[in-house]
Amino acid sequence: MSYHVYVARPGFESSPISTDEWLAAASACPLLRIITTTNRKGIVHHSVRLASDPDRRIWRLPTGVIDAQEPTPEVIEALFSIAPKLGADVYSEKAKKYASVQDWESKTKSYRAQLAVARTKAHQVRRHERLRLLAKLATAAVVGAALSWLLRDAA
Repeated sequence: MSYHVYVARPGFESSPISTDEWLAAASACPLLRIITTTNRKGIVHHSVRLASDPDRRIWRLPTGVIDAQEPTPEVIEALFSIAPKLGADVYSEKAKKYASVQDWESKTKSYRAQLAVARTKAHQVRRHERLRLLAKLATAAVVGAALSWLLRDAA
């Protein structure tokens, strides 16, 4: 399941987080590491990753919002660590503010449970629709066979 958690200031469009602010906050967080690379053109790129899992990236979007995709509890902890340094808060994809790591965990658990129920219901609906289609096809086959038998006898 893909989802995002954001760090943003209230009114994020009018008060974006700058790259310098982002890198300063990330470098001050012991849970994060900044990896700096230079490409062939000499352009410097900074990649912020979770210290314990370098595959987990957190990045700043061009809009000045910090984004973490498919976050783990450790990523959420890092986001809550840097948010106050940026004068920002942690938000869900639906722009709902999280109060703490525990709040994120409980809301995520609840959301996943709701999603599982919705998927089960959708699966049941699709199964019911397939059975109805199968019944219609069987009925059509029986009617076709009966008509064929009647027409054969009539001839």
